[in-house]
Amino acid sequence: MAEISENAPARLPDRASVEAALATPPAGSNEAALAEALTQAFPEFAFSATNVDDQYWRDTRSVLATDGTHIAEYRPWMKAVLAKDNGDIATLLRRLQDTDLQISEWHGNSVYTFAPTGPGASDYVQISLGRETEWCAGPIVNPSRRL
Repeated sequence: MAEISENAPARLPDRASVEAALATPPAGSNEAALAEALTQAFPEFAFSATNVDDQYWRDTRSVLATDGTHIAEYRPWMKAVLAKDNGDIATLLRRLQDTDLQISEWHGNSVYTFAPTGPGASDYVQISLGRETEWCAGPIVNPSRRL
């Protein structure tokens, strides 16, 4: 087991503390604001941050009303409404096509924050953050599709 340096910070960032610190900057804050929030929460560290161009999509969707109100998480909701139509997908799609329901998608990119903890190349703490946005992708059923 590796020895801990006497210069090591007394408190390493834990998930709950990081989440609390990152709740303070406004949504959409740049990397510098995120690093500053972490440095304020963990004064033993001088955080820096960088945006990494590795965009990703989450496999999570929501059903939305036209005003953007969340109705439900997509998969369990779709299973329930399909069960009401006795598994008849064509009937379900025709019924949904006549609604104003929308579907959302999540996408994001990674930001890494890091701070030195000592003089060595491996003396640092790093936190990987997913900066995600939920957006309305469109109608739950394409209205121009012939069913």
